[in-house]
Parts: sequence; structure tokens; C-alpha cells
Amino acid sequence: MLSVQIVLFEGFDLLDAIAPYEVFSAASMMGENMINLEFVTAEGPRRVASGIDGIQLEARSKLDPHRTELMAASPQGLMSLCICWNVS
Repeated sequence: MLSVQIVLFEGFDLLDAIAPYEVFSAASMMGENMINLEFVTAEGPRRVASGIDGIQLEARSKLDPHRTELMAASPQGLMSLCICWNVS
């Protein structure tokens, strides 16, 4: 199973978080739910306010690069994807 973490931070751009969530959710539905997808923060589970009207999303876990194969982050509104292979 592929593990994907979408990293949230205060003031994140909604589209940068929701777009990859929608894409990976659709891929998971097409592939018999073979993707574990979650919103995370560096601090752990909490509500995180976006930069647009403070709309909040719930991060359910702490960022853990050793537990994920793909991490999506959005520094300063620019989407960057970082492949993190678990070599343990």
C-alpha cells in the first residue's frame, strides 16, 4: 500500500492541499483503495488555518518521512513533491 502525507502549515493555500488530496483519493478508488492518504503537520494532530479566510483542515498525524513513500508539501504556495523512499 502506498502511503501519502500532505503537509499542512499555518497559512497554507487551500488548492495546494485539496488538489493532491482529490487526485490521490480518485486514484485510490480506481485502484481498490491501495493508497493511505492523510493530512499531517510537523507538530502532530491539530486544526490548521489556511491563508484564505482561515478555513481549517484537520491534520490527523505527525509528519513522518520514514513511514511514507510520497510527501506533498506547499512552501509559499508553490507545489513541490518530494519522493521519500523508506529504506528501513
